[in-house]
Amino acid sequence: MAMKTTISRDGNQVKVQISGYLDYEASDPLREDLVEIVRSAQKSTEMNVSFDFSGLHFVGSCGITNFILTLKDFNTKMANKPLYFGVKTEFRRMIEAFDNSNSFIFGDIFQYEEESLVEAESELLDTRPLSRRVDN
Repeated sequence: MAMKTTISRDGNQVKVQISGYLDYEASDPLREDLVEIVRSAQKSTEMNVSFDFSGLHFVGSCGITNFILTLKDFNTKMANKPLYFGVKTEFRRMIEAFDNSNSFIFGDIFQYEEESLVEAESELLDTRPLSRRVDN
């Protein structure tokens, strides 16, 4: 499945959900969508944008550079830094390699590989006092 961008708005909250497989052609339509968000943000400095990458995949490096540079450019134009959720390890490593200005803010447990996700979720759900936990 080609990369697809879904944008939803709720007041000053904008969620950009990106899913499918990243390729070289995907950056131009994404850039156009982000330009519209920047235009809206200029009217409202209270706008908060979050990106959901949980459904995004890539094979090789085709298109990743343009994709990251598009997002980095978007970050610099926003009054409030966007939050990036669901960023898989391979994406995060690539983004961090290109982000010498720390313009990306990552959040939530989905930034870990799926194997680590189960472990992270179980730790979050473990409500026993720390003194009673036993590590194997």
